[in-house]
Amino acid sequence: ESLLELHTASLIDDLDGRPVLVPVWIGAYRYRDHPYRVLINGQTGQLLGDAPFSWLKLAAAIVAVLVPLAVIVAVVLS
Repeated sequence: ESLLELHTASLIDDLDGRPVLVPVWIGAYRYRDHPYRVLINGQTGQLLGDAPFSWLKLAAAIVAVLVPLAVIVAVVLS
């Protein structure tokens, strides 16, 4: 008998399985020649996937929110 032999045995009883259909939406797009895929679980709304990210656009969005907010605060406090 070789040392590399492996003998296993399994007994599984009383299994019950039902198929469950969950709606999943799949989106695929290309941005700057790079493919992206998004999966959305229709039951929980959970998103899975990658998205393109730009630090410049993030900074612009933050400035677009903070500048008007600062103007409003300056007007209210004066």
